[in-house]
Amino acid sequence: MNITWDEIMHVANGVDEDGYPRSAANIIVYRADNEEVSLDNQCFLKGAEINLYAKGACAVLTADFNASHYVDYQQCKKICITYLMQEERENLSVILVPLLLKGNIFVVFHNLFFADGYKDDKNYRLILCFECNDVQIVENTDIDYDQISFEVLSEVKRLDAQYEMELSEAIEEEKKLIEKTTKDDSFDQLIDDFNRMYEPKEINDYEDRDGYRFSFEED
Repeated sequence: MNITWDEIMHVANGVDEDGYPRSAANIIVYRADNEEVSLDNQCFLKGAEINLYAKGACAVLTADFNASHYVDYQQCKKICITYLMQEERENLSVILVPLLLKGNIFVVFHNLFFADGYKDDKNYRLILCFECNDVQIVENTDIDYDQISFEVLSEVKRLDAQYEMELSEAIEEEKKLIEKTTKDDSFDQLIDDFNRMYEPKEINDYEDRDGYRFSFEED
């Protein structure tokens, strides 16, 4: 295969420039007896923003569902947790399709060993962990690698350019904040110096001031 795992993650992760998920995925639970496969259960990660991570022997898939897809989040989480609690497990796989690759390449995750979910400030996040050795990249035998490679590299370049622009904007904003903070600090220091210089002093009886002598006596 000419396309690397890193390139697949580039085109599969997150949302596109219009805010739509860049991948579609579903979870299937099935039994396999010899050459016969029977589907027991499945659910689709509808509307979820999917991100893939790989480190060491672990492949992690996270799916962020907004509030309108809470039912889908609950269904997917329940299927995975139920699978892990079984003593005699069936088979569970997650099939992920990067939309940019138009179904020519998809990723299949096997051997789920951890599943959890929680709610953050905006979304419901499902976390699934798999053995890296049990992740398969499946390709269409009639795939046009030149076209797919061109599309992948174009998307990678677009993402890099977007990252560089966002980084440049962040650096510029930080510079402006530092400059404003420095000016504010300088102004505050100037006011403090002025107040100390012209701080009113208590004038005591018979105190000399500017060549004059004052006496304060009560009538």
